[in-house]
Amino acid sequence: MRPYVPGKAQRVGAIQPIGPVVPLKPINRRYFEPSYNERPEMYPAVHAAPFMASAAMSQQLMQQAGKLLERVQHSSEFATKIMDAAQRGLNDEVVRLIRSTGVSADMHMNFTPEGIILKLVSGTAEKTYCELDLKLRWRE
Repeated sequence: MRPYVPGKAQRVGAIQPIGPVVPLKPINRRYFEPSYNERPEMYPAVHAAPFMASAAMSQQLMQQAGKLLERVQHSSEFATKIMDAAQRGLNDEVVRLIRSTGVSADMHMNFTPEGIILKLVSGTAEKTYCELDLKLRWRE
């Protein structure tokens, strides 16, 4: 058997060379991956107006949440009232306290032994435009 010679391809178990190995040409990706401008038509047309409206409503929710957080952060009496009412299961009192900070958006609340979960919702009953979730811990 002949010794191996780099650059020459040989059949396994054969004595004759089969010829030089030719490198493959790289694949032109343009034919396989459409660019952003060449989007397939299976996607719907893009309308930015609802997205922009949702962003504006989200900013309003964040301002309301900011007022609530500011009050909780700087008033230990207010924070204690919310925690006490939540632990006693007085949901209406918790809502009243939160509304007193200027939160007017619809909200859903959940209390756990570790904290409170608030979901502020903007929109109508049929259509929700945006939601803002706040999760605040009151236990270490």
